[in-house]
Amino acid sequence: MLARLLIIDGNNLLHQRTAWAHAARHDFETARACLVRELESCAGALAERIVVVFDGVSGPQKLPRSDGAPVEVVFSPSHLTADSLIERFAFKSGTGQDVLVVTSDRLERDTVEAAGVATSSCLTFIENLDRELAGMRRTVSASAARGRAQGGAKLGDFFRP
Repeated sequence: MLARLLIIDGNNLLHQRTAWAHAARHDFETARACLVRELESCAGALAERIVVVFDGVSGPQKLPRSDGAPVEVVFSPSHLTADSLIERFAFKSGTGQDVLVVTSDRLERDTVEAAGVATSSCLTFIENLDRELAGMRRTVSASAARGRAQGGAKLGDFFRP
């Protein structure tokens, strides 16, 4: 599923997975952080760059990100919606299959697709994400098993070539 740029409608995606949606009802900031951590765990397999856009909130943001973070979190300013920001990112980033916008908002998908940018529904993206995470777990398990059989695992056993 590797793309050059993956732009995600964060609030939309957050409400499509049961665990995230349940957490969001109790603590929205923690739910957002869980979503971002899960994306970070397989960021390199998903895209060269991932931008998750959330609707802005008043006050300081609780998701501080370092410059080297594999997932960039963006909050829309008060005068824009996350959808507007997603459209701007998509239009500036180019067209074709190397940019993918993830949202289940049909109007948003139509708008982005009209500019020639590929889209995915959140549910389809979650299915792909789950497959990627399962594959990574299998790889780690197999590497650890090989390491144990050879007299001990090495750090390199846990990373894909």
